[in-house]
Amino acid sequence: MFEYRFGFFISALIQCSNGKRFTVFTKHLNKPPQYLCYHNNKHVIIHGNVGDCVGHGMSGGLITVNGDALNYVGHNMH
Repeated sequence: MFEYRFGFFISALIQCSNGKRFTVFTKHLNKPPQYLCYHNNKHVIIHGNVGDCVGHGMSGGLITVNGDALNYVGHNMH
């Protein structure tokens, strides 16, 4: 359950921020975050692995994953 909450929480922090570019480190996590960059429209660089649905519902922005991604990358992207 943590991996879902973490992904949505980090996504919300990024979306609410005034910044345009962000770096997220996930290498230290036992389970990769799910739904990271949910409805993202900013530039996010991820160092480490991500779970399912990274970039779900994106409407602009850019995601760079320096690691592995599981299923449904960019699902429902606009």
